[in-house]
Amino acid sequence: MRSVAGVLRAFADTPQPDAGFSALMAAFFDDPGYRLATILQHDPEAALCRRVWTNDPARYPIGGAKPVADAPWAQAALFEARIFHAPDEDAVRAAYADHAIIASLGCASAVNFPVRWNGTVIGTINLLHDARHFVSVDLRSFETLVQLATAPLIAHGPLATYG
Repeated sequence: MRSVAGVLRAFADTPQPDAGFSALMAAFFDDPGYRLATILQHDPEAALCRRVWTNDPARYPIGGAKPVADAPWAQAALFEARIFHAPDEDAVRAAYADHAIIASLGCASAVNFPVRWNGTVIGTINLLHDARHFVSVDLRSFETLVQLATAPLIAHGPLATYG
């Protein structure tokens, strides 16, 4: 609960949405941890996601876009509102077009958490780490923390997209 309280306190800080995103991702860094993390905002009209937060701006810059039409992670997280988990290098290779960059960063597992608002997935929180890092983690236990991303995502994006 301490991490949730810290994120909520950060919502009162400026500038937003950066303070909110940073506090949220600090909580995820503490538990379950990550090597690479991004937050993507879903743009269903353009069939892509735009990066609004990253811990590696050199390789995954803010504002970068990712097509989502046929990506397995997108099917689960964006279109079915389910947590997507790629536990190892083979699963990462099968699910992500940028798997070579992911591997070059020493990452071989990934989790995509859907962020929902008003019945719609508005974005994802994406954590990447060593192979099998998330296997023993109860991923559903992070749903409350994930949903705290709604405020900064809405502050960041066009409200009309979210109904």
